[in-house]
Amino acid sequence: MKLLKIEFENLPVFKDKCFSIDFLATDRVMEDEELFCINKVFYTEKVMAFIGMNATGKTTILRLINLAAKVVIGNKDLNSMGLFHDDMIQDGTIMNVIFYHNDKYYQLKSTIGVRDKHGVLDGTQEYYYREEILRSKLKSSVTSKKSTFVFNEQDKSIKTLERTKLNSDIKAALKDDTSIVILATRDNDSSVLDLLATNYLNYSPMQGQTPVEVLNVFDDNIEYLTTVKNKQDSTPHWMLKFKNRDKVYDIDFGIELNRLISAGTIKGHALLGNAIATLHFGGYLIVDELENHFNKELVHFIIKIFTSNETNPHGACLIFSTHYAEILDFIHRKDNVYITRKREGLLSVSKYSDEVKRNDVKKSEMIISNSLQGTAPQYENMHALWEVICKAV
Repeated sequence: MKLLKIEFENLPVFKDKCFSIDFLATDRVMEDEELFCINKVFYTEKVMAFIGMNATGKTTILRLINLAAKVVIGNKDLNSMGLFHDDMIQDGTIMNVIFYHNDKYYQLKSTIGVRDKHGVLDGTQEYYYREEILRSKLKSSVTSKKSTFVFNEQDKSIKTLERTKLNSDIKAALKDDTSIVILATRDNDSSVLDLLATNYLNYSPMQGQTPVEVLNVFDDNIEYLTTVKNKQDSTPHWMLKFKNRDKVYDIDFGIELNRLISAGTIKGHALLGNAIATLHFGGYLIVDELENHFNKELVHFIIKIFTSNETNPHGACLIFSTHYAEILDFIHRKDNVYITRKREGLLSVSKYSDEVKRNDVKKSEMIISNSLQGTAPQYENMHALWEVICKAV
């Protein structure tokens, strides 16, 4: 199962109240190392990067992608994910997702409603589907990239399922915050994993003893680290031993593990665990600020295991944000890099390949030099800050 396009409409924090990204390769395909072929001539990206200055919406964008992916692929309910944050979604926001599954192309168009939670008097709100339409067409009907995204209502070969027109038995079984897409995708074996929080202790799927090859990359002083989840509440429990020491640490609380090993080791354990699981299922891994706690070579390695056909034969996709433009030079393509900006209080996102046509210029040079405008702090603002610091000292 592969995502092809995600769009949101009626988002108050975005310019024109909309946001859109697509997963299909739009630049010329010279080699398929960073791509996955889904239908002979159609390729999806294996890595997607979002770069921008502080407060330009990178995390918000990743949360929206996470929401759409977990609804479509993970069949998650709107109110069970903890994905919503203030002002991210409003009453009447439309989520439009186009995806490929079991030799069919689908379009899911969902209108999300917001209402006061029934029986709760503290102002708590909940989310539900006001309306949904799920359209599908056969693989044989798609002959070009453009036609991939076209679902003409007049085309009789397109099958349509509307939430309000479901039979009574299905309506009774479907919760208000469960998408009708579950009727088409419940059998998929893909996955969506994310590292969008700063606490990585609960985010690793690795159970049992962590492979020594993983530990050695981040801290070669650790002899073993074993993770077990408590049956009652699924919280992790750790057994940790360092080389050349007799003591074995029996750890119930994450704060103690944070005291014993570095933040980079903890994040690395979570990230690689999630990466391996994602590569195995050909799923999606969403990471905020990939470079945090890692040196440059480790970041390069993580990107490489997703771009390589040897380690990623199933077309898994790493979606990440970053502040550091140099990381983008590890990515050979231009159509899988997005630039985020904030102007007059509104967010926008644009594809790097739409703004830069040349392949012989480093992405980092274009971003850091502010040649594209809005990708680096303005000189006047930096100089003013310098003057303030000089006066303060």
